[in-house]
Amino acid sequence: MSLFGKAHYLMALILVQAPEPVQAEARDLIRSHGNETGGKLVFGEVLDFAYRQIHDS
Repeated sequence: MSLFGKAHYLMALILVQAPEPVQAEARDLIRSHGNETGGKLVFGEVLDFAYRQIHDS
């Protein structure tokens, strides 16, 4: 699942009031894409060629 998809998954977990451990796991998956430099948090991911052909904005 892309970072975009993981963010929406977390939003859905919050809306349905999923148990906190499940929400925490989703947050950790998102945070694992983050990189802090110079006081700024930047999220990035590398998608394979086939996945990049899908428009997900």
